[in-house]
Amino acid sequence: MFVSWCIAMSTTLITLLSLLQIFSVGLTSPCGTIREGFDIAGYDMFGGQGNNTNNAEECCQTCKGTPGCKGWTWSSDGGGCYLKSDEGEFGATEIFTSGLIRDIDKPDIHCPADILTTAFIDNPTVSVTWPLPYATDNSESVQVQGSHDPGSDFFIGSTVVTYEATDPSGNMAVCSFTVVVEGTATG
Repeated sequence: MFVSWCIAMSTTLITLLSLLQIFSVGLTSPCGTIREGFDIAGYDMFGGQGNNTNNAEECCQTCKGTPGCKGWTWSSDGGGCYLKSDEGEFGATEIFTSGLIRDIDKPDIHCPADILTTAFIDNPTVSVTWPLPYATDNSESVQVQGSHDPGSDFFIGSTVVTYEATDPSGNMAVCSFTVVVEGTATG
């Protein structure tokens, strides 16, 4: 009975370790799923001219660093690296290794500095403006949304203004600044 239990536990442990390896590679690999023996048909960037790279990982990194690249195919016959502008279909070919880029990089967003202003106590709001935060991303496309717009009215006190930058892959970055409105006596 003890032997049966040990066999069952070792089988369960091997299964769990295999699943952990599959999921951890899928979550951390910027190249997504790499398929050996496959070519991504069509969508060649640069007129189908390949760069020479030493291996599939270098080809993936070249794609990651090229704006608009969504996939790549590397040839073990000569080291050609063919960058793809779209995902396309995989076709079986022995000498090729292909992959799709999975964007895991967060956008970079910059907010203005904290703002200090005043409002009269008998009229405790003031309109506050600021330059919009700017955001950049490796995808060259990023949406920015904020909790407040420049020109919004703020009451006497302290308010945190937050902006969120999101790229097409769902990666997100946040920045914030504080608007402090101090009350003053009426003039």
